[in-house]
Amino acid sequence: MSAEPTFLVYLPVTDVEASVKWYTTALGFKLNEATHYPGNYAHIYLGGPSAKESRAQLMLRKFPGEYRHETEGTKPPVYDLMWDVCETGKGKEVVDAWLEKVKKTGVEVGLQGTGAADKEWGTRQFELRDPDGHWVTFFAYL
Repeated sequence: MSAEPTFLVYLPVTDVEASVKWYTTALGFKLNEATHYPGNYAHIYLGGPSAKESRAQLMLRKFPGEYRHETEGTKPPVYDLMWDVCETGKGKEVVDAWLEKVKKTGVEVGLQGTGAADKEWGTRQFELRDPDGHWVTFFAYL
């Protein structure tokens, strides 16, 4: 068992299958087939040979969810998702490598601005928008 807990996010999406495709194709997430309920729910993870060993996990759930008292015809709230992509022995070039990897997929990723940039708060980062408008930021500390 890992000494550090894994943080999971339930992410409300309007189209589960479109979101699975976007996250798996553009960002390299893997789908956990055992917990995939097409159109309603999908568990995806990034890194590691399985979800247990992954660096990031998302639970994509259909919005609106009746059990959450969400109203039909409304949009899901926008979340900010941030991934620290630091690698031991490497610097901010890891962020640029992730951006190039994403660009090479050819998927429309809603890149914000001109790409990766150093920020005054001490990170290098780039931001994307997923199909539901959720912000997805990849960063490394400077």
